[in-house]
Amino acid sequence: MAEGGTVIIGLRKEIPEMWWNQVEILLVGGKEGQVTLKPSGIRKGKKLCIRVPPGLECRDYDVRVVFAGKILHGAIPLAVRGDSDSENEDEDGEDKDDF
Repeated sequence: MAEGGTVIIGLRKEIPEMWWNQVEILLVGGKEGQVTLKPSGIRKGKKLCIRVPPGLECRDYDVRVVFAGKILHGAIPLAVRGDSDSENEDEDGEDKDDF
């Protein structure tokens, strides 16, 4: 299980402040389901701060921005890893320090 953390998502277009309460983040993890999160902060309408909750299953997720109940086009990959995952390993499982 993951300890949690913070993710910043940058948007191309600014969301007017009056619509900030309509923004949600959807973490889609395949067949196992999805997690809906509210931004913990929004800066200038273009940067969303998301707190990934502790205890989230370690896996790859697609991050999708939901605005007024509609999923915006595109997804951002997010890999949630726990303490047991080495920070020195790349995606192929090879140690980055070995040449």
